[in-house]
Formats: sequence, structure tokens, C-alpha cells
Amino acid sequence: MRINIFNFEKDWNLVEPHLNDPDVVELLNQGMLRFSLRDDKWNHLPLWDTENEHGPWEYTKFDTHDTYAFEKQTEDPEYNVLIDKYYEILTDMGIDLEEDVSLEEFLEPVEDDEDEKIREISKKFDNEIRSIYDKYVPKKNSYRWYQCFGAADYLRDWSKKLAEKTFPNYDWKTYRKYELKTVPGHDYKIDTGCTTTIGKSGNENFLIFDIMLFDNSSIEEILESVGLNKKILQNEHENVEN
Repeated sequence: MRINIFNFEKDWNLVEPHLNDPDVVELLNQGMLRFSLRDDKWNHLPLWDTENEHGPWEYTKFDTHDTYAFEKQTEDPEYNVLIDKYYEILTDMGIDLEEDVSLEEFLEPVEDDEDEKIREISKKFDNEIRSIYDKYVPKKNSYRWYQCFGAADYLRDWSKKLAEKTFPNYDWKTYRKYELKTVPGHDYKIDTGCTTTIGKSGNENFLIFDIMLFDNSSIEEILESVGLNKKILQNEHENVEN
């Protein structure tokens, strides 16, 4: 028995031909619409609509994509050039930043009653640094574009259908672990369970098809998240509801 995790980054070319399959698209839209209808405080975007050009990644509950883009932005050679440029601009204006104040902090968007010259510089800086940041946000039809962290359960049917299209010789199952947790400061509970998609081949090998977890979790961690281990997976795969 062997268990592998499908590498969406390395083998995305195997998935791409099926992204526009009508069944796959319909399940993505259904799942994202339900996710965008959820009653919580993360809904900062309009209801999911295929016409609005938003990607699933933009609806994620967490700051995973923002953190990635910010880290890559600071590593970009253009970033240091930009920082030096604006330090020089401020120095020429006679402005010497305090040691505990970064350029980004100083040039954060300012109120209308602030110095007009600084406000103009702040706007230009924001536009230029945003152009570097935008290079690293998920691009349409990339695997990261589909990573809507927090929505795995809503997208379970989409994930299973995409797996079936990509690897039709596997027997695919959805595994889910329900876990209700009380919301701090409230008298209600939310479901914090996990969901993943696993296929079994004719030679008793398994493939984990999980676009959310493939690049940051081990086989053991993914199995454990849905209440499995290797032995349980082997014994129960045939009995799990499709």
C-alpha cells in the first residue's frame, strides 16, 4: 500500500484540461456561491458570480495569499529600488524618519487635512508598491487561483469531480471530519471540521487530491485532519459514502 499527495504545482498541466468542463464549472460555482452566502464576518466581497471576475482565492477566510504576496514583494529586486527612491525623495524634502518608523508606515494613506505634498507622494508610493505586490497574487487558472482556504467543505463536490476527470481510473471518495467548536464570546458553535478527497487505484494505492493542503501538510497530517490513518484508510475506503 502506497499513499501519495497529488502535487498541483508540479502537475497542474494534468488538471488544466478539465477546469472548463461543464460539470466541474457548475460545482465550483455552486460551492463558491454557498460559501459567499455564509453568515460570518469574512464576507467582504459580493456573492459569488461568474461575471464579477473575482477568483475563489479572494474569498478565503485567512490571509494566506496576502502574506505570500507581501513576502514575495519584499524579496523582489524592484522593492529595494523603490524604497531607496522614496527615502531619497523625503530626504530632499528635509524629512528624516525616526528610527522606529518605516517608510511604509510613514507613507500610509493620510487624511485629507494632512500636508498635500506628502499626500501626493503617499499616493504615488502606494500605486508603485501595489504594482509589485500584484505580481504575486494568484493569477487566473493557476492552482493558487482556486485555493479558497476555509472553503474546502463547500468545494468538496468540485474537488471530487475534478479528481474524477483528472484520474478516471481511481475510485474517489470524500472524507470529512465534523467538529463543532464554541465561538469565543458567543453562545453558538461553528463547524470547524476538515474535508479532503482521496482516490484508490486498482493496485491498492491511494492518492490524496487536496488543492488546499498539498503543499503545506504531510500525508499523516491530512489523514489525521479527517480522522484517518493509513490502516483506517485501507479498511474503510470501500465503506465511505460517495
